[in-house]
Amino acid sequence: MKVILNAQHDSVSVNGVIFPSHLAAWADLFSIQIFMPHASFFGHLGGIIAGLLYVWLRDSFGEKDPVAAIIRDGGRILGRTLRFVSSLFRPQSPSISRSQSERRCSWGSFWRCQVCNSDNSGVVNLCEMCSTERSGAAFSLAR
Repeated sequence: MKVILNAQHDSVSVNGVIFPSHLAAWADLFSIQIFMPHASFFGHLGGIIAGLLYVWLRDSFGEKDPVAAIIRDGGRILGRTLRFVSSLFRPQSPSISRSQSERRCSWGSFWRCQVCNSDNSGVVNLCEMCSTERSGAAFSLAR
């Protein structure tokens, strides 16, 4: 946050000493390590690097908020990638005619329920939709 705030000024005071704004974060990092040696050096260094990256992105791309632009564009790219990958694994369209599906399944016959008009496999004796029993003249074979 100090890097982002100091980027708007020419010079900044760190512990009473005036530094140019591009050096202020580094002076602050070393003064923290001198006065508090157990403070996280890599944590503060990571914060400085993240701030520098943010300022560089803001200046390079002219965006008010480069993080929002990265999230927006990254979301678009991720969405397109996921749609493409899901299209690779999507099953074929189920919009085939009844005769095509019957021809494809050659292992058994089908029978049509006279009550609900649904097609059932020849190996079952109960309608899968309405549980009506398959019996002689009440049911016919579907073709």
